[in-house]
Amino acid sequence: MFSAEGYAAASMSDIASRLGGSKGTLYNYFNSKEELFAAHVQTHCQFHVAAAFEQPMEGDDPFAVLTGLAERLLDALTTDESACFYSLIVSESQRNPSVGQIFYESGPRRGIAHVAEFLERAREQGKIATEDCVQAATDFISLIHGGLPWRRVLNVVPPPSPVDIRKEAERIARVFIRAYGARA
Repeated sequence: MFSAEGYAAASMSDIASRLGGSKGTLYNYFNSKEELFAAHVQTHCQFHVAAAFEQPMEGDDPFAVLTGLAERLLDALTTDESACFYSLIVSESQRNPSVGQIFYESGPRRGIAHVAEFLERAREQGKIATEDCVQAATDFISLIHGGLPWRRVLNVVPPPSPVDIRKEAERIARVFIRAYGARA
């Protein structure tokens, strides 16, 4: 309902009605609409992070591992639902900065931590050259968010095909490896 109606237009009464319960019951679980929205943001992010990182980031070829991850993330981030959700987060964060913080901690920061762990292992194997794996992971995630997902949020491109997602994932991994791959 938040994504469809917008945060401001979604009332606790309407949400309770759509769920088939009462507003009083909803308030037994959440003290405010802000608290319910925060729970929605956390749940949405946890679901997408879990799905994207379900496959272990393992392998001898950082390009292949990062391409696979980028493909899974792009697949999740370029849906109509995700584009609406991200637009809502950006909009609501201007009014309520804690929403942006909750989103960042629940989604991007967790993703960055997973990527940084992989990059640490790759660095130890001499396959990645960086002093700061967290910054490198941040750059990788930024490459993903800054392309196709951003154009989807702005509604300037239709949902991409699996072929389009694969090409974009390969491009992102190639750019990242050019910047951070170990030099011969």
